[in-house]
Amino acid sequence: MVVLTWLLLHSGQSEQLAVLLEDWRPVLAEVVVSPEGPEALRAAAHYLYRVGAEGALEALWRVLDSVAREQRAEEKMRGFFTVPALEEARVKGLAQGRAEAVLEILAEREIAVDEGARQRIMACTDLAILDRWRKKAWKAKSLADLEDLERNG
Repeated sequence: MVVLTWLLLHSGQSEQLAVLLEDWRPVLAEVVVSPEGPEALRAAAHYLYRVGAEGALEALWRVLDSVAREQRAEEKMRGFFTVPALEEARVKGLAQGRAEAVLEILAEREIAVDEGARQRIMACTDLAILDRWRKKAWKAKSLADLEDLERNG
């Protein structure tokens, strides 16, 4: 709040205030989210209404509106990247890596994998099943040794 107060006292009557307010976006963004923010912004608006240059109050509202829109957009993005969404993405990544490991082991052991089996392995998201297939793939003589490949995935 102190920074905002100093900026307003120093430049509140300046004809350049509309330009300066754009540079103050970070300060205004901090004020908006602070507990004292609403009261501080009311005081700033009142000050600009009383002593500010023409158009200063409108410029303040424009910048505050822009800051508020940016903060809403950030909140939406944070909502998208919630812990469950991140966990789901992490598990999908792990599953993909383990499925690829199963296929690599089978290829290294020169075990033929038809397209249908490859798709079932890559589509599986159950980490326990993929781990079981990976362990069996090391000893497999054929794709049939991965007993539950036809039932799972």
